[in-house]
This record gives sequence, structure tokens and C-alpha cells, in this order.
Amino acid sequence: MNTIQIIQMTPDDLRKLIANEIAAALQAAMDSVKRPSEYEEITVDQAAKEFNCSKRTIRRRMKELDIKGLRIGRSLLIQRKDLSKIKKAS
Repeated sequence: MNTIQIIQMTPDDLRKLIANEIAAALQAAMDSVKRPSEYEEITVDQAAKEFNCSKRTIRRRMKELDIKGLRIGRSLLIQRKDLSKIKKAS
């Protein structure tokens, strides 16, 4: 929490200061909502785009690190927490 010294502040300056603090708090709250959950499942194609590599590389790393995926039809899904394992191993 920030400490604010309001001695010798005009009412307009105080209003601006409060409005800025509220805007910053709202922005921080919105940013925290945008973060994906570690249990969110993404496709191998999406993972490859995030890591800027090929789908084959992601599949190979999954095999090397014994990471299980979920196959739905022809799509292979990976949880984000498992992607962090791949990132650490790279």
C-alpha cells in the first residue's frame, strides 16, 4: 500500500491523485485476470508459436521429458504448467 502525503495539496490535485491511484489499481486487477491459468490446455500448434519452434520440437520435448498430453480427435493438448517444464529444460 502506498502512503500519500496530502499536506499542502489542493482539492483538485487530491482528486487527480486519487483518480490515478484508482486507475492503476484497476489496471493491475485487469492484468491479473488476463494471465492464463497453469491448467489451461493449448494445442501443440499454439505451443510451437509461443516458443517460436516447430510442432515436431514440442512433441520431441514432450517425449524426452515424459509429459503427457490429452488427445482429442487429431489434436494434442498440453497444459501450460507442462510447457513451463519444457521451457526450463531448453
